[in-house]
Amino acid sequence: MKALISLAILAATSSGLAQTFMHHDGTNEGNSRGVGTSFDQITVLQRFPWNQCCGRTRLCCVEFTLHDVNPFTPESAYLEIRRSNPPSIAFPLGSPDMSGAGLIYFAPVPLVFTANVQKFSFAINGGGPTPCLDLPAILSGPGGDFYVGMRFRPQPSWPIFDGVSCMFSGRTVLPPQVGEQYNPVIKPMYAPAAAPGLGWSHNSTTTVTSIHPQDLSWAIGVGLIEDVCQPFAWNPGSFTGAGGTGNNPNFGYAGIWPNGPDLIGWRVRSMASPNSVCVLLLGPNLPFPQDLSLYGLNGLLCVEPWIALAQVTQPDATCRSVSSATFGPLINPLPGSQFCVGAQALTMDSGAWPLVSTACTTVL
Repeated sequence: MKALISLAILAATSSGLAQTFMHHDGTNEGNSRGVGTSFDQITVLQRFPWNQCCGRTRLCCVEFTLHDVNPFTPESAYLEIRRSNPPSIAFPLGSPDMSGAGLIYFAPVPLVFTANVQKFSFAINGGGPTPCLDLPAILSGPGGDFYVGMRFRPQPSWPIFDGVSCMFSGRTVLPPQVGEQYNPVIKPMYAPAAAPGLGWSHNSTTTVTSIHPQDLSWAIGVGLIEDVCQPFAWNPGSFTGAGGTGNNPNFGYAGIWPNGPDLIGWRVRSMASPNSVCVLLLGPNLPFPQDLSLYGLNGLLCVEPWIALAQVTQPDATCRSVSSATFGPLINPLPGSQFCVGAQALTMDSGAWPLVSTACTTVL
């Protein structure tokens, strides 16, 4: 476990060191403390799969959207970052390693609410000669996944009088919420059966670790030191933001598993200054990423480049990146084929070396 050096709420004037992304679809459909009772100590965890951030090396910040029944009382919880267990019979594609050996980072966090629903951002420094927190140096497969979670203390008065929980977007929710509209016949890259398996829960009281039964995505995001590339789905008729349908463009599970008439696209968030040229590479994922240091670049090539698209970056929101480029929406060329297409970007920052983004995967 890395030594805790600092943990602070990010100031609004953040330098943009971290490029952020999450797999929450942008609509908060409910809140939960995970699987268990209000008398249990439970950690909610979001899995960040290797094939959605291939080439990532360091984690600089995390974001949570939390709910407090009574925002006028002080609250606290614990931030956890964990590595992945190897595949097992119960979890063929791995699971969060909840042992001491699996803990990468742990810290108590004070939570000061001014409203029932509030976003919290925390900067992370793991110590050592480089900024941010080193992530497991595994270059492929579920072993390269990492998990970001929030551990909630027992709170018997939740959900009636007080207590903290995490917001989520989901698929299996009560009417009239229809849940996220992703392809129901998905290639199980990171899940058993037909569930994405990115939203998890660990009950420390019962010692049970499980994929959350509602097939949800926690409102948990990460900021990486690298540029990031993330897929989205585009369908304003389906992603209206009302009743849990997800926002348009949809950066949730629908972006990874677009459905039927959904158009597809990618967003690149970069450390490069605005008006930089960004080139998006599209093609199959390489089974063994290639080190680009031989070519004078810092990063891994994760995609076999079949297609290249170019765009100019625009200023991005404070605390999320310096600039961004959007590619699409584009017509899905092979809907329903379950062909996995990787996407990765190279951004030419003026006066600096080209920046290599992480790579993501869309299942067509």
